Amino acid sequence: MIETTYSIMLRFWSPRRSPDEITTALQIDPERCWNKGSARNTPQGVPLAGRHKENYWMRTLIERSPYELNLSKAVDKQLDLLDKKREFLRDFVGDGGRSELYIGWYTEPACGGDVFEYPLLARLADLRLNFAFEVFANQ
Repeated sequence: MIETTYSIMLRFWSPRRSPDEITTALQIDPERCWNKGSARNTPQGVPLAGRHKENYWMRTLIERSPYELNLSKAVDKQLDLLDKKREFLRDFVGDGGRSELYIGWYTEPACGGDVFEYPLLARLADLRLNFAFEVFANQ
């Protein structure tokens, strides 16, 4: 049987806005974050060379969900929640930050997909959310 799952993450980068400001505005705790100028390390805590050049905030909204709820509907439901933070999201980008809804698509070696219709894409644009999509083929 071919199994397809997906994860949806919300990510922010900013030269000015701290992870604490993002957490306060969204009322969601980050899964991973760092401040500009802090030492770099891997998610496991192993030190890396250099310092972070900007602030970062990330939270997984849906983790490896089975494809029973198609992806575009899951994105639409997340946008329903994020729409309540519309003013913050728009101001964040206007202040030089970048925001992103990231999709990780995990599938057996087979074809599959979904359609993101223009009203859904328009909602992403209205919230100033970039849309990142990465496919991981299980082999």
